[in-house]
Amino acid sequence: MQAKCYENRSARHGRRRSPKLRTTRSRKPYRALPESARFAHVPFIGTLNGLRRLMLVANSSSRLYTLIGQRHMTVHQSQLTKRAFDALVDMPRCGSIADLDSVAAPVLGDLGIPLFGWGRFFGPQGEPETAFLAGRWLSSWTAFYLEQGYGGRSMIARAMLSTSLPYCWHEIIRRGLDGTTWEIVNEARGFGFKDGLFFPMRAQDGGYSAVAFCAVEADFQDPLLRKVAEVMAAYYGREAARLSTPVNPATSLLSPRQRECLAWVRQGKSSADISGILGLSIPTVDGHIAEACRKFGVRTRVQAVVEACLSGQIDR
Repeated sequence: MQAKCYENRSARHGRRRSPKLRTTRSRKPYRALPESARFAHVPFIGTLNGLRRLMLVANSSSRLYTLIGQRHMTVHQSQLTKRAFDALVDMPRCGSIADLDSVAAPVLGDLGIPLFGWGRFFGPQGEPETAFLAGRWLSSWTAFYLEQGYGGRSMIARAMLSTSLPYCWHEIIRRGLDGTTWEIVNEARGFGFKDGLFFPMRAQDGGYSAVAFCAVEADFQDPLLRKVAEVMAAYYGREAARLSTPVNPATSLLSPRQRECLAWVRQGKSSADISGILGLSIPTVDGHIAEACRKFGVRTRVQAVVEACLSGQIDR
């Protein structure tokens, strides 16, 4: 009877109706990002905006798990990750290499990386120029390393000439080493180093420098530890380079208008907003900010604000 009524109703409307099927939306299975894609779209190096994006990533646990390719984190891992991001906030405020080392050392020590630093390894043409410029190194190892001239002979160190991406010792070892590099690796293991990480950088003169982490207990094949170490290395290297570069007060002294513009940038105002506040045209505001960036040797207005705060030319 019910079926007949159903057919009659369909006939009256001139169409054939099919029974409704209730469907449920299936969730996509979790899939970790490939190694090359993790953190690839997070521009964390060089700007405070990037740091804010990274902090937002850290505060969103599900987002962080996706980026590092790990679905769950232990309480210890979560605490360690937060401490690392807190250190990133403190690094730009450091006024000396010693302060920078004091901020980085506790976090890296908890990661199993007691020895770290920033150094120059090659000149602009790839010629060996090994010098340890900042950090906490093992003095006996650095003296031995320099005495033997390992910086220019090691395949692990020379890998920075062909890549700008961070890499670990074990990744170069997998490709095969020559006899000299195997000798260097065995010597390093004799000093207690289990693995290491290089974060390549380019100097202003075109030379090759790098942040080097020497792991005693750390396992750089762990995705969480690897990514935290890479971000720490990026910020440590940037701040070490900043603190090691002498600043000429005559060239970095801002004009009153430049200080005003940067002070409003610090308040989050755009060029259009500053233009209305100060009664200037937008191109004039942009010109003042660009000139401040040039004096400080930076590329972005956020970096100029940081430099102006650190030099005491605008209020923090």
